[in-house]
Amino acid sequence: MSAENIEANQEKFVGEHAQKYDNESSFQLGREISRKVLEYPNPSAPAAGSPEALEVAKAQSGSGAFDDTVSAFWDPRTTRVLDFACGTGIISAYLAAYSKQVVGVDIAKDMLDIFNAKVHNQGIPSDEVQGYLLNIFDDEDVAKGNKIVPGGLDNFDAAVTSLAYHHIDDIDQASRALFARLRSGGWVYVVDLSMGPGFKPSAEKDAVVPHHGGFAPETIGNSLRDAGFVDVKEKNIFAASLWATEEYISRFQKHHTTSLTGNDDETKDYKELHGMRIYDEKVEKGVTKYLVKKPMLLVVGKRP
Repeated sequence: MSAENIEANQEKFVGEHAQKYDNESSFQLGREISRKVLEYPNPSAPAAGSPEALEVAKAQSGSGAFDDTVSAFWDPRTTRVLDFACGTGIISAYLAAYSKQVVGVDIAKDMLDIFNAKVHNQGIPSDEVQGYLLNIFDDEDVAKGNKIVPGGLDNFDAAVTSLAYHHIDDIDQASRALFARLRSGGWVYVVDLSMGPGFKPSAEKDAVVPHHGGFAPETIGNSLRDAGFVDVKEKNIFAASLWATEEYISRFQKHHTTSLTGNDDETKDYKELHGMRIYDEKVEKGVTKYLVKKPMLLVVGKRP
């Protein structure tokens, strides 16, 4: 990340913006993203029906929201996870139920303060879940992390990053940094916005969101391959449905284009609001909420 890119994002995710980040829409989206990550049929998982898989399933039972569908790759007894650009810890909360340790890293202090307050209020030990103010692109910060993070910043079984790549001007640098943090045989899971058909990028330069509208799947896939990942799979596209207020849609309009999923009835006259396609609307407690569908992608790869 360039210095301008880092500074812009640090200035964005502070104060009121950080305080408003946790809301009904972000929780809905976080749940959908976490489900896709945890349910991904990882080829490194124990074979279905094997004694090892049955032991993992036993350990997973009662752990969290998706017990019956989580891949056996996620073992609550052993799995160490890096949540890169963890924000307020929405994704970490789901991953923690199926992991021995979740280490969140971010460059936005106010977001991390919320993350760690939630962890503390739930009585979760910091050696199991904790967010750290660290820039893993910086060698000095990595060295610091290896001193203060239980188990260090190396040899993770999984590195997960959600909705971060479109904030990063140099995604190849991000892919290399995640590669370096994994053990041999560890997996990266990159979730971000899928660029819809017909998208026209804004000509406006934006240091906070350098990649308006997200990515074509092969863009991230090739970035992972160039970083050294193998067994890269990039065609995991899904639509995350959520009910959102107009304020939410307006605040995040630069992050998305329209909610084109590839399955829409193009003969229908859809309403649009701040560039987002609206599929339905309702009023709850006097507040109008709109059903939107964010086209998302999940790209995975293994460090050999």
